[in-house]
Amino acid sequence: INYNLYESNQKVGYLVDSFEASLNGVSLCSQYELIFTLRILSTLFRRGCTEIYSKFTEMYKKIPLHVWIFVLPQIIARANSKDKELRDLIAELIYHLGVEQPHVVLYRLMVPLKK
Repeated sequence: INYNLYESNQKVGYLVDSFEASLNGVSLCSQYELIFTLRILSTLFRRGCTEIYSKFTEMYKKIPLHVWIFVLPQIIARANSKDKELRDLIAELIYHLGVEQPHVVLYRLMVPLKK
């Protein structure tokens, strides 16, 4: 509902509320993890702003690691974004994952380097 309100009014507050609901949803409901995770990434990559980035930084550690590992290729693909805040956020997330699951992260980072 908040996302629909954002679409019609273009008020960032609605977008932030919708984004926070998705972050809470992925941490609370394992049945719809992928749907919530894709919605989170879509908002980060397409509509990211300072408010969205700070909300993500505040909440991403509450989400189970396997959720991020599943979408790690999509995250890595955005690691060279023109948006410095987004690049920094992605680097922080990849580092967080790498501390806990270094073998998985290193493998995923090496795939783009293969020729």
